Amino acid sequence: MLIQALANLAPGASFEIVGDETLANLKWLDPSVVRPDDSTINAEMTRLKTERELTEYQRRREEEYPNKDDLLIALWEMVVEGRTASAEELQALRKEIKAKHPKPEVSR
Repeated sequence: MLIQALANLAPGASFEIVGDETLANLKWLDPSVVRPDDSTINAEMTRLKTERELTEYQRRREEEYPNKDDLLIALWEMVVEGRTASAEELQALRKEIKAKHPKPEVSR
């Protein structure tokens, strides 16, 4: 998260992290770019973590969804050939996967 946070906050800046990915191990190498302060970096890492958690369901679904070739064939069979069995099976599978990995509710 730290590397991505720094890339977001100071695009193109040079830095290195020696050891674990922590602020204590961050060495700022770019004198032409002001290093973001720790609180700004921590806030960006928190934002990135929250964003990742809110989209985790999408990654889990993607792993389990039928591949696009199967979807295309089922669609072709349904639209062109008038056979709906494959499309109905895939839709039932998609519904199962969505129920297994629901989209999180976001409180506002």
